[in-house]
Amino acid sequence: MLERFSVADAYLVTVLGGCVATPIDLKKWPALSAYFARLQERPSVAKAFLEERARYAAQQKRKPRA
Repeated sequence: MLERFSVADAYLVTVLGGCVATPIDLKKWPALSAYFARLQERPSVAKAFLEERARYAAQQKRKPRA
């Protein structure tokens, strides 16, 4: 959002990452979609997303199926 990565960017990448589990399609907002893509290229953000996806996948395996 600013000239350098800030806490606002960290929070927004978390919120935008939640769009995966919703019907919200960021492609409707090209600037926001591009911003999110740039954030995901940051090594720290990419690492956090990989770790979060692994935790989510493990949690899904533990859930009983209805």
